Order: sequence, then C-alpha cells, then structure tokens
Amino acid sequence: MNSLSLTFFAFTSGIPYVLSHFFVACFILVVGTLFYVKTTKIDEFALIKDGNIGAALSLGGTVIALSLPLSSSLQSSLSLMEIFIWGFTAIILQLFCDRIVRIFIGDITRAIIEEKHAPIITLVCCKFCVALLNSAVISG
Repeated sequence: MNSLSLTFFAFTSGIPYVLSHFFVACFILVVGTLFYVKTTKIDEFALIKDGNIGAALSLGGTVIALSLPLSSSLQSSLSLMEIFIWGFTAIILQLFCDRIVRIFIGDITRAIIEEKHAPIITLVCCKFCVALLNSAVISG
C-alpha cells in the first residue's frame, strides 16, 4: 500500500471513533448548559438578546468552564461510557462549585440584570479556575 492509501485507511477507520466521541461530548455540554440555564433565576438568553453584556459574560464563561473538563475527559477516556461518566461528573462538579462561589460573591442575578461587571467577571474567573483544577484531576 502506498502512503495515500494508508492515510485514507487510517482516516476511514478512525472517523467513527472521532465523531462518536465528539458528539457525546457535545451532548454532555448541551445538557450541562441547559441545566445551568434552567437552574438560574434569570433568562440569560433573553438578556443576551437584549444586549446585556453581563449575561453574555456569565453564560459564555459557563460554557467555556464546562467544556474545559469535558476536553480532559475526552483525553483520558477510552470508551463512550467513560466519557459519559467523567463528562457528567465534571459537569456536576462545575455546577456545584458555581453555586458555592455565588454564595460568596453575592447577588449575581442582580449584578447581571444591572450590568455590574465586577462580580460577574469575578464569578467567571472562579469558574475558569475550578474548570482548570477539574480538568487536571480528570486527566490525572
């Protein structure tokens, strides 16, 4: 076999693996994001549509913070079941830590509505820090 044939064979044999892992991770990310949105006191999507920068920072930070440990679960997992287990564990830990940080920062809902960015940026930074630690723990 020539190198082009070997490359094509590697691609065709590997693409189902790549796509299945990618879509499972995307599913977990969407579920985690929707759970976050449904458990907050405000409709961040509506606020974002109205141009609220605070809501965009908060929701965008959440999606990034949820995706970081998911990427680590993809790196360290060998099967779809492992991705589900570690992925959902990462999402639960992220959302739990998000709620804890909100207790210390104060009324984030009001800060988002009033577009007071300092507490929102602090919350997002805390989300990123927890996501990085969560990622490191998952990847071992």
